[in-house]
Amino acid sequence: MTQGDPNEPAVAPPRDWFSGLALAFLVVALVCGGSSMSAVSAGIVRVCAVPVLALSVWRMAWRPTARGAAWPIIMLTAAAAVVIAQLIPLPPALWSQLPGHQLAANVYTAAELPAPWLPISLTPDATWSALLGLFPPAAMLTATLTLGTSERRILVAGVVLLVLISVVLGTLQLGTGVDSPLRFYSITNPESAVGYFANRNHQATLLATSLPLVAYLAARWAGHGGRAWFWVAAAVGYALIVAVGVMGTGSRAGLLLLVLGLAGSPAVALLARAKSPKPAWRLAAFATPAVFTLLAAGLCGLALDPSLHHAVQARAGPELRFSLNPQVARAGLEFAPLGSGAGSFAQVYQAYEPISQMGPAFVNHAHDDFVEVWLEAGVSGVVLVFAFLTWWAAATWSALKHRRSAALSLAGSLIVGMILIHSLVDYPLRTPALATLFAFACGLIVPAAKTEAESGGARV
Repeated sequence: MTQGDPNEPAVAPPRDWFSGLALAFLVVALVCGGSSMSAVSAGIVRVCAVPVLALSVWRMAWRPTARGAAWPIIMLTAAAAVVIAQLIPLPPALWSQLPGHQLAANVYTAAELPAPWLPISLTPDATWSALLGLFPPAAMLTATLTLGTSERRILVAGVVLLVLISVVLGTLQLGTGVDSPLRFYSITNPESAVGYFANRNHQATLLATSLPLVAYLAARWAGHGGRAWFWVAAAVGYALIVAVGVMGTGSRAGLLLLVLGLAGSPAVALLARAKSPKPAWRLAAFATPAVFTLLAAGLCGLALDPSLHHAVQARAGPELRFSLNPQVARAGLEFAPLGSGAGSFAQVYQAYEPISQMGPAFVNHAHDDFVEVWLEAGVSGVVLVFAFLTWWAAATWSALKHRRSAALSLAGSLIVGMILIHSLVDYPLRTPALATLFAFACGLIVPAAKTEAESGGARV
């Protein structure tokens, strides 16, 4: 909007302080959203997400956004539409004939009770909770899409600072023992450094995914001479701190993500220092997410390798995730094509869990987010996953053409890739904290439109 525009509204949306509000919400999400099971922590993050989401949507109506910003919002809206469709009540004659729903119909028959109208979801309460769980990532995504490059940099610095605090917190947790009062959750890994999280793997994911961000900041802040060496040394020191923090978690997945983060960070730093993203640069930078995809395929092959399965059993006892996911995939076939309902995994899996695998441990999620999506959302979930992966690759390639934000977009793309790889063997996106971080990274991939403050135009 230019100064003196006759169509200028009398009241313009707030802007100067919004980056602070977005940062505050990101802090709340990362610090308070570290468990996939705590209703209290999830409730705090969801309540805080509502005003941020409302203001973000308002801002999007007034601020310019980069080309392509609509696609992640469309996919997020489609995901919400799938969940909402699973909550629409259906007549007994219809829902009882849906694949996988015969057991529920038999319950009413055995009790000699008339079957009521019920939705597709076998656990409507859990599906409602899953729908509300979309609020934090939706708020973070839309907020990021309305921020300029310099404003996004503030949030990036906030994440880096939070990671350092989390490493210190994890160290104190180790030093104060298994009954440390510094652990936020009662159900946790008591002998590991978990930081803000209940699960050591999720703490490791947060630490490792911050490496591309600190590489970006160091490259942007580095000048020449002594100043450049200072920021290089600071980035190396940060990487060492993160490495120690990841080792403190004892997470095997975290060590893999640490290697990937260390491998991808130099590409971010070099791209940030490049004067223009020439085609060769774009190809080299885009190769990093492509390597992630190949590694993900390799992990799938390893997970299905019987020799590895036997080796894990021989060294550390039975590994639940190797035998859990095939059972979940077969259960998904019985509920295809509509799925059992978002959030229904824990209850549905109990009906399919082999007696030989039953024990004192409670299985609250599949150790593969993609398999769980297949069970809960069916074909629509698979389509959304493939659509997202296509957008991720295309948006990364497109973003690398923009000189101002190519490095930051690559950093966001690397974070997305790292979390997706972890999702093959765990459920990081089921925690509000990492789901919000994932949405922030998706927003970073889309190049920011220049704000008036950055371009020297009039303020609105």
